Amino acid sequence: DPNAVSFLEIGIEDLASPLSIDAYSRSVINGYRENRQNFDLVSSTTDNTLSGLPAYEIVFTDSANGTDRKLMEIGALDSSNNRIYYLFF
Repeated sequence: DPNAVSFLEIGIEDLASPLSIDAYSRSVINGYRENRQNFDLVSSTTDNTLSGLPAYEIVFTDSANGTDRKLMEIGALDSSNNRIYYLFF
């Protein structure tokens, strides 16, 4: 589709204080809920691991510039250094 748009963000977030994977995932969802137009949570889980670290997965839909989108964020918590490693696409 010549009109399709792809988006990929790879990032690292240093946490100000220690959080559980559940608490972090809830905070991300709440941030999306507050800042995205027509946010609708499709699924969310924190029962995964990624490279041996506790991981989360969030799938949701929203709207931007008149386009409906389906997005996913996957991340892992390294509690040894209070860091989240994530992919958002």
